[in-house]
Amino acid sequence: MTLVAFVEANFSGVDAIAATAEAGYSPILLTKNFEKLCQILPRGSGNELQKCTQIIEVNTSSIDDLVKVLTPFRADLDAICTFSQPYTIITGRLAQRLELPGALVSALELGRDKFKMREQLRNQGIENIRFGLASTASEAYQVAQKVGFPLVIKPKEGQASLCVGICHNESELKEYFTRIGKNTNLNLSISSEFLVEEYLHGSLFSVELMTTKARNHLIWGISDRQLGPNGVEIAASFPVFPDEYLDICLCATAALDAIGFDFGPSHVEIIVTENGPKIVELNLRAGGSGITQLMDASTNQKFGLAYVEMCLGKELNKPLFKKGASWHSILPLKSGLIKKMPSVDQIKSLGAHAYWEFKSVGETCTDDGSNFSWLAQVMTVGEDAHNASLKSEMIVKMAYESIEIEHTLNARS
Repeated sequence: MTLVAFVEANFSGVDAIAATAEAGYSPILLTKNFEKLCQILPRGSGNELQKCTQIIEVNTSSIDDLVKVLTPFRADLDAICTFSQPYTIITGRLAQRLELPGALVSALELGRDKFKMREQLRNQGIENIRFGLASTASEAYQVAQKVGFPLVIKPKEGQASLCVGICHNESELKEYFTRIGKNTNLNLSISSEFLVEEYLHGSLFSVELMTTKARNHLIWGISDRQLGPNGVEIAASFPVFPDEYLDICLCATAALDAIGFDFGPSHVEIIVTENGPKIVELNLRAGGSGITQLMDASTNQKFGLAYVEMCLGKELNKPLFKKGASWHSILPLKSGLIKKMPSVDQIKSLGAHAYWEFKSVGETCTDDGSNFSWLAQVMTVGEDAHNASLKSEMIVKMAYESIEIEHTLNARS
């Protein structure tokens, strides 16, 4: 029996766990609270997670607790991985303790700390974006004098576009910190220190890679990304081939080499400016929020399973593009109680490849400035990424006509 342990799970992790089970391996899920985990995943994810050989509730922030619960399985345990951003470091340390394949922990630490990552890229001569660190509005304003407006501010450790802000002046910077103080999602592994950096003008892309060893990176492909005015992800398509394709790939791999990343998946976000590609973030895990689902629909391989099998010592095969895929998110147009949502059958009858619901009738919703505010997500497949994007955009527009939200004061998701 080949056991594969997963530390927590996100949207991509759910698919990877299911694919691992379907491939004949035995997945084990380690999570702090299974019920709460299912609440932040698309509806029905709990059923997919039940494909695990075991689901063990444990303090996933404690390496000693993780080692303790895995010790009885050690003889059959061949791989341990995570798809969840906050758990990359502890999973790396756990793999090291259990003498299983994993990334260099120092690289994972640099990837998780956006400020230190920026410092390392600067020190290695990769790029020199203006940036600084702040804990308060007054400190942020001091950094802003060097960075300039507009600027981007975000937790130095975070995920899912949570608490990302674009500020055009001092007033908006102060308002950002006021809003942060009211954010109910700050318990989701968000740091109390904030990276303040120059705003990069240009098109946003993400490079999806798999690294087998130091300086050996397999490019799975590039996706384009669309963001709303508050930084929330609203759409993505895969695969895309911009004119700067080679430069984008070289920028991503050079950044991974600069921090010493040597094993596993990565999701490198890049903006192509008038001065060329610039790193936005180095996420040392598989792309979340539907990115792996796009790749799986477009190619002949399951990205999550490829990562698991790489941990098991199997050779990676270069993916073959067969189709294009795209997703668009459905956001709440106002805060309140959800009275009506389109059904899965309705959305699929419009030509959707998949429809994931994050909120249901009877729940409240609000725009908290992150992907956690999504109501649902529509994915389509087409002859290429552009064709798929047009289809998903059309379906989402029609879906909004079937949504009813009753306005309530102080709505909370």
